[in-house]
Amino acid sequence: MFAVLILMIILFLWKWLDIRSFSDLQNCVKLIFSGNGQHIVSNLFQVDEKSQRHGGELVASVLKAHGVKEIFTLCGGHISPILVASENLGIRIIDTRHEVTAVFAADAVARLRQSIGVAVVTAGPGLTNTITAVKNAEMAESPLLLIGGAAPTLLKGRGALQDINQLVLFRPLCKYTARVQRLRDIVPTLRNAIKVNREFNFNVKIALNYYLRCHVSRQFGAAWLPQDITPLPTSIAMPKSEKVCEEFISCSYAKYTNRYSGRPILLNCNYIIKGAVCDFRLSYGRILSKKSKIIIINRNKNQLTKNEKAFWNSDVSVQADVASTLFQVSKDIGNSSYCVPSEWIALLRKKENDKEESNFKKITEEITNGFLNPLNFLSRLDMVLPDNAVLVADGGDFVGSAAYIVRPRGPLQWLDPGAFGTLGVGGGFALGAKLVYPDCPVYIIWGDGSSGYSLMEYDTFTRHKLPITGIIGNDACWTQIAREQVVMFKSSVAVDLLVS
Repeated sequence: MFAVLILMIILFLWKWLDIRSFSDLQNCVKLIFSGNGQHIVSNLFQVDEKSQRHGGELVASVLKAHGVKEIFTLCGGHISPILVASENLGIRIIDTRHEVTAVFAADAVARLRQSIGVAVVTAGPGLTNTITAVKNAEMAESPLLLIGGAAPTLLKGRGALQDINQLVLFRPLCKYTARVQRLRDIVPTLRNAIKVNREFNFNVKIALNYYLRCHVSRQFGAAWLPQDITPLPTSIAMPKSEKVCEEFISCSYAKYTNRYSGRPILLNCNYIIKGAVCDFRLSYGRILSKKSKIIIINRNKNQLTKNEKAFWNSDVSVQADVASTLFQVSKDIGNSSYCVPSEWIALLRKKENDKEESNFKKITEEITNGFLNPLNFLSRLDMVLPDNAVLVADGGDFVGSAAYIVRPRGPLQWLDPGAFGTLGVGGGFALGAKLVYPDCPVYIIWGDGSSGYSLMEYDTFTRHKLPITGIIGNDACWTQIAREQVVMFKSSVAVDLLVS
């Protein structure tokens, strides 16, 4: 029995350490007893703590060995290591203005060169933007390799930026899909993907006509019989306000955090989180003070409890409609003796004034390179915008600045990509906004990078007689990506644009 237990422990460690050969075992033992000063876990997993290398080098080496001459891309933080390493090995990096263009270009290379075409895009919207082009390549049976970024493995399911189930979207379109979770799996995974891509495609033709008839009949069968077309009833959780009101009134003051707000100003107060989620926007809940009482309101149970117990704890969790809950609480408070503490209002006002003073100093600074001060421009824009203006934000640095300089004129008069961080929403959002509010002026605030996604939609605006104003901040760079990439990798590959 003891021998069996020992054997089970050995097999568990063998699997856990991912020892794939006898030489792996030898190297593991050698490192453990080498006295190299590394942590025992590093030696067990055969890690060099001083290494400056990264997984992008492995990707680039495999692509180079398979004769890849160019990569089509649109930059992103997840893929910077691949782009830099590939350029260093002499693979040409062609950066486009939309991910769908990158995949179309790779498809063309595959067809014309009769070899593999490669596109590399960032996670989330970077990948979802390619779906049309991937389907096009599938229909043409082009040997296309699409490499996409992904949220960190450790943060999967915690509401990380652009954390979605990406593989489920691509499995119906691709002969091979995989998620690499360890660096050592990069090489075999890429080799296998390229092998599968290059193999001959066999079309199934057995009983094809019969199959098509059954399939189409099933698709259209009984489609036109009379059916109820009225809206189905919905079930929306409504508030039971007694407990919420009691907790709210017991607080000396509260800081509201909603889905459109920035991070809370006060770290030592009480919070009502209404509709917001404790994901990356609120540092997974770590920004909330441990000393505070926290009331969270959300319709969705998963969103209500996101990262709770790991980084934060709620005093009251209300699964209900946010607006109805707050309306009911407001009525209850109005009937009570509660009043907002004046010192809290004074503190908020002081912090707001300090922020405005800091912004004013930046707004009035002279730019030494002769270009316009973007903050000064945005401040002047804010002064002249009419009260009924609808603002659409689509970009990185320039739009990030606009978010705290240009004031939304009212509720539902500011549209931005939201938590998914999708660039390219400008044209579509503006089109929809103008149709909903035909009498309101609509302004798109673009970064020069993001403008490339939807500038062509001015054809649509013109044909449908929809006057929309576009404003582009031209800093000639994908600056949000460059800020980290240049510092970390000493390269600006794929992030530089031209001054227009």
